[in-house]
Amino acid sequence: MIRSVKELRNKHKYEDVWILGSGSSLNFIAPEFFTNKLVIGVNWMYRHFTCDYLVVHHHEIVKQICLERALDQLFFKLVVSEFQCCAFKDGQYAFPDAEIYIYKHEDQGYMVNNYRPLIIPTADKILSGGTTVIDAVGLAIHMGCRNIMLCGCDGGGIDNETNIRNYYREYSKSDQIGHSVRSLQIIIELRDELKKYGINIYTLSPFMGLGLEEHKLRMDY
Repeated sequence: MIRSVKELRNKHKYEDVWILGSGSSLNFIAPEFFTNKLVIGVNWMYRHFTCDYLVVHHHEIVKQICLERALDQLFFKLVVSEFQCCAFKDGQYAFPDAEIYIYKHEDQGYMVNNYRPLIIPTADKILSGGTTVIDAVGLAIHMGCRNIMLCGCDGGGIDNETNIRNYYREYSKSDQIGHSVRSLQIIIELRDELKKYGINIYTLSPFMGLGLEEHKLRMDY
């Protein structure tokens, strides 16, 4: 069943929310850490942690996610961009028959940030940006959350691993550190903008409380 994201508006008003990126710092966090927490994952994160919501803007992976969701009897709500990778020129996707919430947004591409007019969301439109984590933040705001905790948004690679282990199963990915570094800069800019609206973004630092002091963080590209 295809639904509009407007059905989720203010569903978690004033609640705290945890957003899971795919960074390798998540290798050091036990899944039970997120028990009884409101969790939004991006893309394949349901394979590693229990998620309440999953945000996707890469339409080519939606079918596989729906299949695994059904086979593994998972209960997360799947929230998908109206357009492939949030870019209007890429066209819409014929979604499979599954429980999906569609969100509208401004035209987006990598490193394009049209979020400023959308901080206070409309009924069916959320902010979107050059990385899926921004869309997840947009969903959190849309649902009324005020304290947003980011996990796995490292801005680099730990011991030359950019993603949590076994994140990519179907695809062979090249070095993603550059993407991680640039994405963090987008998040920092958005964090500063959201403060004006009383919305807080925090992050689990890879080198604070995770026992990673002896590991090397790479932030160059």
